[in-house]
Amino acid sequence: MVRCAPILALCVLAAVPARAQEGSSDPGWAQFRGPNVDGVSPEQDVFPAGAGVGLAIGWKRDIGEGYSGISLANGLAVTMHQDDGATFVVALDAAAGAEQWRSAIGPPYAGLNGSFAGPISTPLITGNAVVAMDRRGGLAGVDVSSGDLLWSVDLAADYGSVAPFDGFGTSPILLAGTAIVQIGAPDAAFAGFDPASGRRLWALGSDSIHFQTPVPVTLNGRRHLLAAGGTTLSGIDPATGELLWQYEHGGHDPAGAQSMVPVVAGTGRVLLTNKHASASMVELETTGGSVVGREIWEQRTIRNTYNVPVYHDGYLYAYSSRFLVCVDAETGERVWRSRPPGDGFLILVDGHLLIVTKRGALSVVKASPDGYEEVASLELFDDLVWTPPTFVNGSLYARSMSEIARVDILPASRLTDAGAGGDPGAEASLVADGQFERFLAEVEAADDKAAVVDRFLEAVDQFPLIEGERRVHFIYRGPGDDLAVASDVFGLRQERWMARVPDTDVFHYSVDIDPDARVNYHFVRDYAEILDPLNPRSTTTGIYRPEMDLSFTGDVPMPVSWLSMPRWDPPAHLVPVADNARRGRLERHELQSTVLDRSLTVDVYLPAGYDDDPTRRYPVAYYHAGNHALERGELQTSLDNLLGTEVRPLIAVFIESVSQFGVSVAHFAPYMEMWAGELVPFVDATYRTVATREGRASIGGGFPGYTALLVAFGRSDLVGKAAGITPLTLVVEAPKLGLQELIRTPAEQPMDLYVEWGRYDVRSPEENGDVLVVTRELLQFLTSRGYAAAGGEVPDGSGWSSWKNRTDVVLKTLFPAE
Repeated sequence: MVRCAPILALCVLAAVPARAQEGSSDPGWAQFRGPNVDGVSPEQDVFPAGAGVGLAIGWKRDIGEGYSGISLANGLAVTMHQDDGATFVVALDAAAGAEQWRSAIGPPYAGLNGSFAGPISTPLITGNAVVAMDRRGGLAGVDVSSGDLLWSVDLAADYGSVAPFDGFGTSPILLAGTAIVQIGAPDAAFAGFDPASGRRLWALGSDSIHFQTPVPVTLNGRRHLLAAGGTTLSGIDPATGELLWQYEHGGHDPAGAQSMVPVVAGTGRVLLTNKHASASMVELETTGGSVVGREIWEQRTIRNTYNVPVYHDGYLYAYSSRFLVCVDAETGERVWRSRPPGDGFLILVDGHLLIVTKRGALSVVKASPDGYEEVASLELFDDLVWTPPTFVNGSLYARSMSEIARVDILPASRLTDAGAGGDPGAEASLVADGQFERFLAEVEAADDKAAVVDRFLEAVDQFPLIEGERRVHFIYRGPGDDLAVASDVFGLRQERWMARVPDTDVFHYSVDIDPDARVNYHFVRDYAEILDPLNPRSTTTGIYRPEMDLSFTGDVPMPVSWLSMPRWDPPAHLVPVADNARRGRLERHELQSTVLDRSLTVDVYLPAGYDDDPTRRYPVAYYHAGNHALERGELQTSLDNLLGTEVRPLIAVFIESVSQFGVSVAHFAPYMEMWAGELVPFVDATYRTVATREGRASIGGGFPGYTALLVAFGRSDLVGKAAGITPLTLVVEAPKLGLQELIRTPAEQPMDLYVEWGRYDVRSPEENGDVLVVTRELLQFLTSRGYAAAGGEVPDGSGWSSWKNRTDVVLKTLFPAE
């Protein structure tokens, strides 16, 4: 399928020779982000003024997994991938795409924490060698002609390099004849290697290293290497390894300092994307022979992205979250912002941005402060893209997670008219002859369109409009130029563009949802989150934060609207109890924890009638991050309704959310020690509890859901019941990093279990994170150990607005009525 801008050049899938094969010299793109590591091609006259531009696929072929970019020199395109049980450097003929050689340089690598498998680093082509690094820290030189291994070093074993959590991801670059790599070793964060022999020439620096790559800069006529670490920006002599100066940037965010590539933005100025929520411009001034960094501005106009910006004629072109932006480099102020072409990765070629979106589309956009203007585009890949493109001799080289392609830039006269496409994101289809489709047809035909809109909205009983059992029409009417809808249905860091009904102030998007589902959503109007003005039903979510990012603490809930489908039944246990005699009470305590070195707020729910029989003892349900369960999960109302009828009377202990929720037992040890050694003894001493493992349950939702399972299996001497509701972890394989090591067999650890996840639960369609997959695997593991856990998949989203609908099922599983 092709999609092109109207009037300007059109696209066709065809084999057309690249300019390199038409006689011009090969300028090369032999390393990450091009000759100057700035994402800018030196080629000119690629897009002649006033001429139409087209795109044609020269070749496309399969390739193994990986993020590695494509380096190109002398007609050879070199990248890395993972396949057949190894990590390979592979060389392709740039003209035809045929494989010339492949060289295995290390074992495969499975991605964690939402990352995909395969190498991240982009190889360097220099002289007779290709210098490449795998994700485990194997640095190798291979012969550029044959692929034979010339040399190899193990950064961890040979130099003590500390592997980043998701593996090594820096890319080697060439400066002063030296292959420079950020290796993250003690007192050797940055190092220079001889590309011919692999001999380390110099090393320095003590900063942490993750996925940053250094860049060159010229200051006062002298070439410096700019190397960004976790907290500093260093200026280094690339030939000798001498530290020339250092600037403390202080950043630490995964989508900031840990993946930051400095962007030279004019003489002596460097853009630093070192923070998740902002970027800053630093001026490097020479004072008394020394270079001193001075921050000029810090703005939120470039934030929350892994794309590296480019600089052109006084402006920065970048992604800010999922939106393409143009930013004035002098002030940091945003000049314009655009939803099209979608989130992706960009380079600059002859005054144009060449962008490959994460969803596989290629767009050519003018790099101009006048606004977003797309001149050509095509659908290039069917799967995800996480790699910036490469440009050499009039051709773009790009790869997805499974394919690699060459796309040629050609005059429009060389292409066949394929027609113009629509706005990306306009994916909705309509019910044939449905109520909403009839409304759209009536509006189109009407002279007084506002009157038709008024009549339609007055006739709809409830919004969003649901037709049949599955089709949902999200409808917005009001001010705004750009509307989108975000929802549990679409996932993490996702939203869908809403089409405007022509000549009206009505926007809409349609999607199918399961007939028994209940999900959250909100609108994004002109890039700001709002509730649905037509829907009075609202709640909050602690799972997501603005821009549908994952909230790791849940402490600041985000308002959302919600909808229910025709077969969804509202839970009766959430209706407040009218009979005062059935209501329990809460008692608050401040527990002084020696282990955590802090005061901890604990709310204890005592069931109705607790004071009537001084001999009766009660089992205890411990809720981790219990303040969220009380506030958003309406647990007190549910307990009032359920205890003594469907659920055995019990005491519920709601533990204040703390920061000790980790992904491994080692991280989690202090919290578990506090719970077992301080909180449980306090509760047993203060209240009439059933002080046995059978009388205690560990319960939590989200990250505390994983906590609940860790507590249960880590202290199975104290706990015999557990509920992990959407047990979120910080890593995809987190069960293997702690919990699975604690789980033995029901004979050794008898445990009543409830494990639940939502059909529309936390998942990232453009990353490798999916709670559904991880929780299913956890349930399979429990089954393989012999456990029979209740719960499973439910037709809902995530967060307490979802989990509270099944409080009755959780408690009836763990504490059935006597």
